[in-house]
Amino acid sequence: MRGGLERVYKLALILASVAFALIVLSFSLPREFGLKMVSTVGVNGSGEGWTIIWLDTNDQVTVALPKLSNGTFSITGGGYNYTDVFWDTTSFTVLFKGSSGLYNISLVSEVPLDYFNVSVSGARFTWVHNLLAVAGLVMLAASPGSIFFYYLTKQYPDTKSDVVEGVAVTCRTKGYDRHECQLRLPASLDEGVKTRLRSALVDFYTHHNYVCTELTGDLIYARHRRGRNEVFINVGREVVTFQYRVRKFLAHGSRDLEWVFKEVRDVARATLGY
Repeated sequence: MRGGLERVYKLALILASVAFALIVLSFSLPREFGLKMVSTVGVNGSGEGWTIIWLDTNDQVTVALPKLSNGTFSITGGGYNYTDVFWDTTSFTVLFKGSSGLYNISLVSEVPLDYFNVSVSGARFTWVHNLLAVAGLVMLAASPGSIFFYYLTKQYPDTKSDVVEGVAVTCRTKGYDRHECQLRLPASLDEGVKTRLRSALVDFYTHHNYVCTELTGDLIYARHRRGRNEVFINVGREVVTFQYRVRKFLAHGSRDLEWVFKEVRDVARATLGY
């Protein structure tokens, strides 16, 4: 158990280290220059139009006008205030020098306009940057998650055993939602005794809120009426095997072994008189 915990902590540390490296790399890789957004802004009767957009440092803001115009152009917000005039032009570009954030873009034209277009170009993240960042965040979440999952599933021993009236009862966790139990019988059973034992097993599980079906051969299938779990029972000559499967969203790993083991011990006590 202790060695397993040490391995889990090492795994968590590795995941966190790789996650940090991926996130740093996603911001360190050169970003490509390209178009980031385009917006069409309506102009009111007084020749003024405005919009709010996100700008990053060194973005290029380009304004395209539908016809030759004169007027005033402003970028304001967050303590940043840029204002300039334009003359007899249909387009102009401004290099934004403020810090990243939301800014108000406004234009006042001396020539009647219905609209103008604003486009922003700059260094942008590519799918490679996004992929590295997402992978890093996933691994960062998986780091403490691996420790939590360990404690969730490993709070109790993986194996439990007991002897009930001379019959050895052993249960072990085989997976997060699977457990296997065995009753080792003191003597080999003939077919008549096996038939009576199968009948006793069906009676026990039916009485304990299960729906039972006798399958071909020596198999019995029992499903809990509330959907908590199902059990496949194989009645052999010397060993009776119980395969418990707990519903995945209700499973708690080896913590479930506690009630599984208790139930199989109760089965042994109730059916030893076959």
